[in-house]
Amino acid sequence: MEEIKVMQFERSDVLRQRRLKNQLAVKEFRDELLFRRIMTGGVIVTLTMLGFLAGEITASILL
Repeated sequence: MEEIKVMQFERSDVLRQRRLKNQLAVKEFRDELLFRRIMTGGVIVTLTMLGFLAGEITASILL
């Protein structure tokens, strides 16, 4: 029967891996937040432009 070899990790490797995982999670969270802010801003600008256009059309019809 063959022996199963178990890999040994140093504590520093485990800590480095955990730190990289946490950094990636924080980066993904910030990227998601930035994306949502940009999309929200774009929608607000678009809706404002459409509202202004609708107001101009309404004003030209009434006057």
